[in-house]
Amino acid sequence: MFQRISKSLRGCVSSWFFAFFFLCFFCSSLFGSNWQNIGPDGGNIWQIISLQSSLYVVTYSKGLYGPSYIFKSIDKGNTFFEITPPEITAPQNADSYIQKIAVDYKNENIIYVATAGGVFKSENGGDSFFKCGLDGEVVRTVAIDPANADIVFAGTKENGLFKSIDGGMNWEAANNGIEAIDISYLTIDQKNPKTIYACTEPNKIYKSVDGGNSWEEWLESCNPTFLTVDPNDSNVIYILVGEFGMSPYKTIDGGKSWTHIDVGFPFVYTIYINPLDSKNVFIGTPRGLCLSKDQAETFQCYREQFINNFLITAVACDPSNPTIVYAGTDGGGLYRSLDGGETWEYSCKGIRALFVCKVAVDPENNNLVYCGTRGGGLYKSEDFGKNWVIKDLPLSPFCFLSIEDIIFFPADPSKVYIGGSKLFRSVDNANEWSEMFYSNGDSIYTFNVALDPQNENVIYVDNSKSEDGGNTWQSFLPPVVQPGTNYVSELIVDPKNPETIYMAFRWNYIFKTVDGGKNWIEISSSIPDSAKETLCSSLALDQVNSDIVYAGFNGIYKSYDGGNNWSLKGLEGKNVISLLVDPKNSNIVYAGTLLDGVYKSIDGGENWFELNEGLSNKTIYSLTIDPKSPARIYAGTSSGIFCITQSYPEIKEARKMVDPFRLKVTGSNFHSDLKV
Repeated sequence: MFQRISKSLRGCVSSWFFAFFFLCFFCSSLFGSNWQNIGPDGGNIWQIISLQSSLYVVTYSKGLYGPSYIFKSIDKGNTFFEITPPEITAPQNADSYIQKIAVDYKNENIIYVATAGGVFKSENGGDSFFKCGLDGEVVRTVAIDPANADIVFAGTKENGLFKSIDGGMNWEAANNGIEAIDISYLTIDQKNPKTIYACTEPNKIYKSVDGGNSWEEWLESCNPTFLTVDPNDSNVIYILVGEFGMSPYKTIDGGKSWTHIDVGFPFVYTIYINPLDSKNVFIGTPRGLCLSKDQAETFQCYREQFINNFLITAVACDPSNPTIVYAGTDGGGLYRSLDGGETWEYSCKGIRALFVCKVAVDPENNNLVYCGTRGGGLYKSEDFGKNWVIKDLPLSPFCFLSIEDIIFFPADPSKVYIGGSKLFRSVDNANEWSEMFYSNGDSIYTFNVALDPQNENVIYVDNSKSEDGGNTWQSFLPPVVQPGTNYVSELIVDPKNPETIYMAFRWNYIFKTVDGGKNWIEISSSIPDSAKETLCSSLALDQVNSDIVYAGFNGIYKSYDGGNNWSLKGLEGKNVISLLVDPKNSNIVYAGTLLDGVYKSIDGGENWFELNEGLSNKTIYSLTIDPKSPARIYAGTSSGIFCITQSYPEIKEARKMVDPFRLKVTGSNFHSDLKV
């Protein structure tokens, strides 16, 4: 391909050649390609609403400043698409978080969304939303009168209950008789819609029998968080109460007497009554889903089929076919049963809300990509992330499996280590796993795993070290840092000198050892304390010159002498929580931020530009580069993995032509919008 670029120039030919090359590189990085969300599908399921022709799922984030989402299915859960109101897809703070949704069962186009900043409404099934009131209110719950959809109730955190009689256009306080101001849950009796229950914190449930015009205290109990009424018998009511708001109780006489529901576990997360057969009651527990066919007297519990997470947070049945049941998990996505709950299948296609902690690419076979999630276990792709499968890992005694870190042994990448709620090792390319047992003095949860690249028996896990392949462990912590007082955010072994190790702590310190942990020195004292007052910190090492270290706090700092001295390199005001240095080109550095997406430098951190086109989630928990194709970058977010494959111009020749000064440049992969 031939391209000619001309302009009136001053200076020598060589200067303009390098300027041209720099601009080609810079502009192509800007315009070459966009981020694409490649999954995996799944997420933390907060609420499920199943109607005649549509299915709604609300997800929430298990991470810092992660957005909530609403997904919709019109094919019984085979596929989903997102309908989240644009105003709340990427919140800058918790004020926009989705708390609960309500859908009109008679007109499924009518949807209300309770958020921490007011109420949103859709009149077209989620195609569009508009703000319909209670601006600035932390709205925790919303309910629609089944007999009159114009009547809507909204419970708030600080100002009690509100009622609208015109479809949410206007709201009035409806607290007559309610003393508590924090409304945590609302339930309308489907058989008698004038009867409404309001759970309030810290210790009361109120009841209205006149459509919310007046209220009386109905039950006093610690921390009521949930109440559901049998749709066929108003005297049968189930509640969750207790210290943590998760102890299940039942009444069959309208609340005169109560019995505790025993499912073999002291607390549960949700209770759901099959609307077509109210003897069938589902209870979600940390150990799976329990089904009763005798109105919660006895239970059959299911666990093993929820392969990546068996903490059940939400349940719903298809109202036209009670054998179709949906169960949501706390991080493991949505499952579906087609036989009333006997067998289960993963049903998350299109639900992009999985919290991704780490992405790892096999250094020898880069089409193998691994994804570690918080609450969803481990995923593997054999085609660069186009398709994903869940890797079945043992969960017991945990109800979920979180994967915070994934690392390959450099000399033999078939040996893979993963750390999170458990520590595992595989020696056959992640096909079979063996658990490694260790203790770091506080817990067995692992945020970071590091290996000596020259000795596979030396393993580091946060503040513990093993020199015998994980059989025994010893403390690996700077003496000035007390166990349990801080979290290790980064643990990096110098690939050229494995005795040199960097350890970064969240909020304040970076330590370094040059003798394998025998002695430590703090190397972050020259970084201003104001810069270190951040929620997270990050660290990255130049693989070519390991004396060059980058630290992400409030802004990016760079050291040329192994951390002895630091200089600010930009992005002030940005909380940099992930860093990546191109292993083949040390001038290329990427920075992931808490709320502002990805930034890129092509001159070793001297200048930065945004790399956010197509990036709908701008909180970047991890950055990973394809070792064989460094133009391909993976970003882990609370809504899955985003991938970008950048394109660079290939310049074969640049030479001066006749006056006026012109450069003739030959090569390939130039873009039409590239100008000097």
